[in-house]
Amino acid sequence: MTEISGRDVPRQFFHADGNKEVVKEEELQSLKMSNRPKVFISRSDYPEAGIKLLRDRCEIEVYNSLEKDVPTNELLNKLVGKDALFITSKNKINKEVVEAAGKNGVKVIATMSVGLDHIDLEAIKRTSIKIGYTPDVLTEATAELTVALLLATSRRIVEGHKTIVR
Repeated sequence: MTEISGRDVPRQFFHADGNKEVVKEEELQSLKMSNRPKVFISRSDYPEAGIKLLRDRCEIEVYNSLEKDVPTNELLNKLVGKDALFITSKNKINKEVVEAAGKNGVKVIATMSVGLDHIDLEAIKRTSIKIGYTPDVLTEATAELTVALLLATSRRIVEGHKTIVR
C-alpha cells in the first residue's frame, strides 16, 4: 500500500491491486492505536521513565500488586492477546507458560535480570519467541564493590571509624 498525503486532506492509500482507499486523520489515528504492540508488565514498581517509554509506543497492561508476584495461572490469562511480556526473575517462565505464550502469539519475553535461570530455555528454543535480558549490567558495580571492600579491609577503615566515633 502506497500513501499519498497532504497536510489538511484525507490520506489516500493505493493498494497493490490499484484500488484507492481514502482514510480521514481520526480513522488513521484509530488504526495506528490498534496496531500498537500489546505488552504485559509483571510489576507496577518499575521506573516510571521506562513505563513511559513503553506507554508511548505500546498498549500496556501493568500488574498492580507490590505485595506478590503474578501467580502462574494469572500470568497465563494475562498473556492472551499480548505481543510481549516484561517480567522479573521472580516470575518463573516454565514450559507451560512458554507453550501458552507461543500459542497466543507472544513474540518477546523481556526480563529485568542478568540471568535466565527463571526461564525454561529449552522450551523457548522450540518456539519463535525472542528473549531480552540485561547481561553484564552489574559487572562494573560488582568490580567497584570488590575494590571498595579490599581497600576498606587493607586500610582497616571500619576499625578506624569505630575508634574515632568512641
